[in-house]
Amino acid sequence: MGYTHYWRTGKRKPGKKNYNLFMKECRELVAASDVPLVKSCEAVSIMFNGVEDEGHEDCYFPSSPDQLDEFQFCKTAQKPYDIVVTAALCILQERCGKLVEVSSDGNAEEWEAGRALAEKVLGRPIKVPAGVETAEQEKVRYEARQAEYKRKLTSN
Repeated sequence: MGYTHYWRTGKRKPGKKNYNLFMKECRELVAASDVPLVKSCEAVSIMFNGVEDEGHEDCYFPSSPDQLDEFQFCKTAQKPYDIVVTAALCILQERCGKLVEVSSDGNAEEWEAGRALAEKVLGRPIKVPAGVETAEQEKVRYEARQAEYKRKLTSN
């Protein structure tokens, strides 16, 4: 395991128009980032990672929404390029809406720098995806799990 971001599509993929807008804006984001990246932003796909020890796993977006896997992820280990990954996923969620579900091992507060980067590069308000919990939501969920665990222990 490691610090990971996830994005899922169902059987119904995002439309080409919105996905192509995402790809265009993601290329702008990667080009504008101050974070050193190993990148490939060809006409057919986008792939980037941190440089050498500052990298972990490639973040990859295929050229067409039809090529999106139903479940994709990128482990960043919270290395510096994580800000670009979270920014790209904020844009993906915005452009593709409910057809893509974005979630993370991180919380919304940990995504703030990525959200701000996307907003700065694109010049418009960007939100952290709704599937990324706030620290308070994480705490409530954790406490509920602990209470359920204790209830099961005492009922046996």
